[in-house]
Amino acid sequence: MEKFMSGSRIWPDEQTRLHFYLIPSLDLNGELDALIQDYRDVLDEFPFLTLVQDEWLHITLHMVTGVAAEEVGDRQRRGLIRTVGTYLEGLGPMTLTAGPALATRNAVVLDVDGDLPGEPFHEVYTRIRAAVEDTIGLEAVEFDAMPPHLTLGYANGSGDSGRVQSLVRRKVRPSRAPFTVDEIHLVEVEQDAMRTEYRWDPIATFPLLG
Repeated sequence: MEKFMSGSRIWPDEQTRLHFYLIPSLDLNGELDALIQDYRDVLDEFPFLTLVQDEWLHITLHMVTGVAAEEVGDRQRRGLIRTVGTYLEGLGPMTLTAGPALATRNAVVLDVDGDLPGEPFHEVYTRIRAAVEDTIGLEAVEFDAMPPHLTLGYANGSGDSGRVQSLVRRKVRPSRAPFTVDEIHLVEVEQDAMRTEYRWDPIATFPLLG
């Protein structure tokens, strides 16, 4: 594995960016909570991984590209929130499946389903992107969140991804868990390259009421 926060992944100093996230409640999704803890027990032995703490676990639906968060003024933010709310009308809670864990070049992630055309994640993803494009512009939708994932840990240095993958596959059974989300979050994200961490401040929440 290679360090995640390096090269083009490093944002300019003090820059923040707007993201749309699914943020699963571990209190309400006990199977997912147990699965994440089981994986952490395995991943914790690898010093080249920085594990994501509960409060920062998320699944990215979209990252607004082309503009930093500070460049999206209050009026445009209000327009974005209003448009997203309109575009998400009629969509209800989503039940998805997370897992198994995949050791990639720069991170360990839980694969997330529901992203095929006609499936719930894909529908939400498509509507969010359309709302962002209609509000901010085509340059704001260059990021592609597919296929979706929930990051368990980021590489903070070099390590053997093959060993990580082998251990999580053998030691964590079952390797999948269902979870339900009933809201979408618009957040302003800060990158901490020194701590290999993403944190955020909430901007708006969009309930999925059906």
